[in-house]
Amino acid sequence: MSREHEQLSNASNPIPWTFSRMGRMVLGVVAIFFGLAIGAWVLYNSWVERLPEYSGGFLTFGISPMMIGCGVFWVRTAYTGETPTLGDDWEEDWQEDVDHS
Repeated sequence: MSREHEQLSNASNPIPWTFSRMGRMVLGVVAIFFGLAIGAWVLYNSWVERLPEYSGGFLTFGISPMMIGCGVFWVRTAYTGETPTLGDDWEEDWQEDVDHS
């Protein structure tokens, strides 16, 4: 099915919530939540009171910024219906990068 045909078939249904898009939305929201929770845990232990369970250093956020970024990306692509692609000329771009390195 071509991309134009797919867009036309989705035109009658403005928000086609498929399982894939719902899964991306749910996982994105969960990733954002846990990323913010880890960030809040680090800030609490750095500025308020260091709990014995906390083994990190001062303001070491670890993976929380990446979780928030991935979560935002997943929610955005699920909401807009975009499918991340490499593009048509990704092989040529990759070969140019390999040749220049």
